[in-house]
Amino acid sequence: MNIFASPPQGQYTPEQVFRLALEHAESGRLAQAEQLLRRVLAVAPGNPVVFEALASVLQGLGRLSEALAMIRGALAIRPDSPSAHNTHALILLAEGERRAALAAFEQALRLAPDYFEALVNRANLLSDLHRFEEALAALDLAIRQQPALALLHNNRALVLQDMRRFDEALAAYGEARRLAPEFAEARWNEARCRLLMGDFLEGWRLHEARWQVDGFAAARNFSQPLWLGDTDLAGKTILLHGEQGFGDSLQFARYVPLVAARGARVLLEVRKGLRSLLESVAGVAEVIDAGDPLPAFDCHCPLMTLPLAFDTCLESIPAEVPYLGVSAERSLCWREHLAHLPQGLKIGVAWAGNPAHRNDFNRSMPLASLEPLLRSGASFVSLQKVLTEAERGLLVKFGVADFSAEINDFLDTAALIEQLDLVISVDSAAAHLAGALGKPLWLALPFVGEWRWLLDRADSPWYPTARLFRQRSPGDWQGLVAQMRQALPA
Repeated sequence: MNIFASPPQGQYTPEQVFRLALEHAESGRLAQAEQLLRRVLAVAPGNPVVFEALASVLQGLGRLSEALAMIRGALAIRPDSPSAHNTHALILLAEGERRAALAAFEQALRLAPDYFEALVNRANLLSDLHRFEEALAALDLAIRQQPALALLHNNRALVLQDMRRFDEALAAYGEARRLAPEFAEARWNEARCRLLMGDFLEGWRLHEARWQVDGFAAARNFSQPLWLGDTDLAGKTILLHGEQGFGDSLQFARYVPLVAARGARVLLEVRKGLRSLLESVAGVAEVIDAGDPLPAFDCHCPLMTLPLAFDTCLESIPAEVPYLGVSAERSLCWREHLAHLPQGLKIGVAWAGNPAHRNDFNRSMPLASLEPLLRSGASFVSLQKVLTEAERGLLVKFGVADFSAEINDFLDTAALIEQLDLVISVDSAAAHLAGALGKPLWLALPFVGEWRWLLDRADSPWYPTARLFRQRSPGDWQGLVAQMRQALPA
């Protein structure tokens, strides 16, 4: 159907320009798509289909306020458009307005109950909102529509995993892999489920699928071979390289001494901000900032592949701490920073991880949730490097010391932590840093935590000085903080 008026003879039709814009958008050429859509909009200013397409492109460009205005323009013209309500929901979701997004998905489904995309989007959002039974029912309805779509079985497995129905989750991952053997995300998700359950043998093997997952960093294309523990390293130089977040590098740097013990000269490449701290790891010959030129090396291994290379099981986790250290000069500097704090218990707090992490909404808590602890009478120090204005105000209100302006790198954070008696943290780099330094750590975990914290344990085989506190129901930070407050000395 032609949705545009006919142009003068010899010119491209608006329909042709519109279709070309959609091709650009589908190929990720969003700037070109925007230019073409605005050309179309100039000759079809009241066309809701163009408004909707441009809203999606603006969302992809990160211009959310413009996208929101554009989609609301489309809805003002055609309020009965299911696809426009679905697009509206996606933009609201990108703005963090999850409950408003849910209402928009549901409006799309009221207009078109079998609208597959909105059905799946609503199911995923219900899962994020911890409404697991409803999410599962929505996914089952979608599977009845498209039973051979592996993505649906993968998503169903994720919900079952969040419900702690692990055997059913593994069966659903298996079905996703049967339908699409090359579906890397299903293999990677199954890996994390197995690792969570303590099945390291199969978990580490499947974890290598991460390199094929959309949105994950691409595997490094080195001409030197990948080392998987099966070749002699004596007299060779090996490059170990980080791949994900700061916490991952801090956790798996523990393998450097084991690699060096094989007779290798170890180069370690990590994200900027970690180098000065990780130079303290035993056995490392040189630490390199990611992006800097690499010295010559004979083979390489990503840090998170090392557990596979060493056939790590629960009993063989290298758990000797501390394996990171701080220079005497840096320690003295931070001892002076904290000299003004009252005598008594000094506690560092970290309530949020990297907001870009796909599970951050689940693993981070609002600073205000910590109020019962912050009013306990101990001296508290913020370990957050990045703070909002609202958080700064709460730190002042609760009397929490803030040294974010003085922290330049992870070595500064480590030196600060060394002056403390205890670190209380969500699943973040600060937690890994405290654990690697051998400091007492209280870790605040969601109802189903990440694989590295296993199931139902109050301790961690990775960090002997850690004590794990877990939500007793999804999203219940209040109850978890109450557990901590009860455990804190009076």
